[in-house]
Amino acid sequence: MKRIKLLHGIIITLVILLIARSFFLIFSIPLGLMKNIIINIPVLLLLGLIYIERGLSYCIKNGYFNSKSILKFKRGGLFFIFSGLISLIMGAIMLFFQTNTILVQNLMYQNISKSFLILVIGLGLVIISDFIKKGNIIQSENDLTI
Repeated sequence: MKRIKLLHGIIITLVILLIARSFFLIFSIPLGLMKNIIINIPVLLLLGLIYIERGLSYCIKNGYFNSKSILKFKRGGLFFIFSGLISLIMGAIMLFFQTNTILVQNLMYQNISKSFLILVIGLGLVIISDFIKKGNIIQSENDLTI
């Protein structure tokens, strides 16, 4: 349980940092379509982190296997998947239309790899929610036999 509480604290810190970064982006990027897209990606990550934080708090309060944490982890994972897909598509489009300088290409490849990592983390969260769901079923069957 100590590790879950530590992870819960780290997630809360990440939420605060992401909110601060979003406010910085709102006031530093000029108006336009790119501003809306660039700001919406961290918002999706923020929503995903908030759902993960809620799932962890339900695990701390109600134990590992409960239906509320299953739902929160799954929704958080779906937000991560959606954010990763949007970032991946945007990175591929920007890589296609950018100049051929090595620095720009390296930055775009790093952005694409980060987007892919976010996508994989989202898939992992959805899989973890399935494990918790199976554990919840097994625990409820075990409670009935005792």
